[in-house]
Amino acid sequence: MAGATTIRFGKAKIEIRGFEELFNRLSKVDDNARRGAVDAFRAATTRVLAKSQANVPVEDGNLKASGRKSKPRINKRTLRVTASVNYGGPRLARLAPDEPPLYGIFVHENPSGRGYKFLERSMLADKRNVMSDLANRIAHRVERGGK
Repeated sequence: MAGATTIRFGKAKIEIRGFEELFNRLSKVDDNARRGAVDAFRAATTRVLAKSQANVPVEDGNLKASGRKSKPRINKRTLRVTASVNYGGPRLARLAPDEPPLYGIFVHENPSGRGYKFLERSMLADKRNVMSDLANRIAHRVERGGK
C-alpha cells in the first residue's frame, strides 16, 4: 500500500498509514523545542549576568569586567542545550596579569569575602524565572511551528 509503513513480526503484519508524516511532525516539534530552549537560555544568561554584575565585589573592577556569557549551544550528539556565565579565566588574565589564575574562584568561594557566591546567588535567584521561561518559550515555538 502506497504511503504506508509495514512492520512484520513473524506472520503478523501491521501497516501504519501516515507514519512518515507523523515522524516528520515529531522531528519538527523536537527541533522547535530545542530552539525554544536556546531562546530561554539566551535570556537567562543575560539576566543572570546582569544580576551577578550587581553582586560581584569591586576592588579594582577587573573581576567585574571579566564577566561574560556564552551563546547557547546545542550538542549535536546529545541534543542538550547549554550556556554559561563566567568570571575570571583568560579574560581576567588579560585585564589583570598580576592576579592569581584562580582569583575569580577564590572570591566566589571565600565565605569571609564580600562577594561570597555572587554568581551562584544570582543564578539561584533566577531559577524559577528560567524554568517558567523555558516552558513558555518551548511551548511558543512548538505551537507556532518555529516562528
